[in-house]
Amino acid sequence: MSRADDVADYAPTQFLAEAFRNEGYDGIVYESRMGNGKNVALFDVDIAEVASRQLQHVEKLSFASRRVGTTVYVEKYKEQLARLGEQETQTQVSKVTD
Repeated sequence: MSRADDVADYAPTQFLAEAFRNEGYDGIVYESRMGNGKNVALFDVDIAEVASRQLQHVEKLSFASRRVGTTVYVEKYKEQLARLGEQETQTQVSKVTD
């Protein structure tokens, strides 16, 4: 999660993680969205031990993204960025209609 992410998007996940933690679980293992494999979220890294490790060389990485939700501007730059966003939208529309 980064500062730019909408905290509300993570609230359900954080709620579930806290519920598991309160029930005595040490962490959660879940499927990776970036490829084949699993991710591990530990609630307390001091209870974990490394059992094995292997260095991996990444040969290819790809992803797709799309905008979701409303753009939120930092107040200081809001007016300027909003104008740029309007220009970008107009450019995209004209390309589609050409």
